[in-house]
Amino acid sequence: MPSLRDIRKRIGSVKNTQKITRAMKMVAASKLRRAQHNLINATHYMDAYKKILGELSKSVDFTSSPLGQKRETKNTLLILMTGDKGLCGSFNTNLIAMCERMIKEYQNQGHRITLTTIGKKGQAFAKKLTVELKDSFSIDQIFKENITPSIATSLITDFLENKFDMVSIVYGHFNSAISNTAKAMNVLPLTIENNEIQNDREPLFEPTKKEVLKSFLEHLVHHTFYTTLVHTFVSEISSRMIAMDSATNNAKDLIGKLTLDFNRKRQASITKEMLEIIGGKEALTN
Repeated sequence: MPSLRDIRKRIGSVKNTQKITRAMKMVAASKLRRAQHNLINATHYMDAYKKILGELSKSVDFTSSPLGQKRETKNTLLILMTGDKGLCGSFNTNLIAMCERMIKEYQNQGHRITLTTIGKKGQAFAKKLTVELKDSFSIDQIFKENITPSIATSLITDFLENKFDMVSIVYGHFNSAISNTAKAMNVLPLTIENNEIQNDREPLFEPTKKEVLKSFLEHLVHHTFYTTLVHTFVSEISSRMIAMDSATNNAKDLIGKLTLDFNRKRQASITKEMLEIIGGKEALTN
């Protein structure tokens, strides 16, 4: 049985842990507000961009672009986006589990899989695999060095040079501050539905229709990659905030239980001492 001193030490230890988790929750909440602002801007930009594409599709055949042409899939590039750190519940575990399922599924279909990891947790996972690793980046590195454009450009180049027949991303989709989902998205080849062609109102293209189409679709790949990255980053922060809130509440419950045990044990000790005093007095009296 633990002594009163041991229980008191454990209460102090849990209180210190509670202070740390509460502080980490506050830091995550502060980061989440800033990250959500970036995600909202990225989402609004993508919505506006898709409206332009919708209008453009009335005059342009997107299937004529090399980025939209489907071919027999032999080589697949899988991009796994995770967080750089832990203490965010099952966020990283869910993404890694989805990536593992997709690798097995594609391999069963005869695909040769190449993996690119974004996030340190994904890097650690990739070391356990036998698939070829193309590149590895940390989330912090990507945002600090602003290398999202170069990564997206390399995806386009590799696809056009037939190094890969399909490019897919596994990422964390941010739903709300208390909810996110592990999702997979095929980035290349592009899938864009053409609206009914209206040649009677065809706009004027400058410099040429072909160059405008190429620029628009390449930019779509760039922004799709960036948006999934921001979704993952925001999801990681929100998951950490939820995990730290849960840890803080669990610590509070544990402190209450330990305090109750401490008071019971102390009361039992006091009662025992009183009984010993009374018994000693009676022995002297007799």
